[in-house]
Amino acid sequence: MPGIFLKLGKALLKQVLVLGLITLISLGGSLAFLQQPSYASASTSNTLTPEEKIDRAYSIRAGTGIREEEYQRRQQEGQDPTKMKDPYTREIKPDQEAVPETSGLEKKIDRTRNLVSKVTGQK
Repeated sequence: MPGIFLKLGKALLKQVLVLGLITLISLGGSLAFLQQPSYASASTSNTLTPEEKIDRAYSIRAGTGIREEEYQRRQQEGQDPTKMKDPYTREIKPDQEAVPETSGLEKKIDRTRNLVSKVTGQK
């Protein structure tokens, strides 16, 4: 009789160990697909004041600073920045003069487009 209990105990122990191993493996596999937490901080543009944003823009370039000032001014006035009348289409020099409507780069791009359309036979 004690031999039967010993064999039953060993068989039960093996089943518990196998079941435990299967559970651990499946649990480990399922945890591998969970999304890991992001430890990155929030974007700095959300935490900066308008003055800090303007200073940061001027540290990049004077024209960028002027654009940022215009953007902040229009935001304070209540205008929707996405619907502003071409706020970023023209470069503005540091002395507040706008670049001419047709700059050298625009002329070259226009000439290139014309040449490409002639070569491809679209014109």
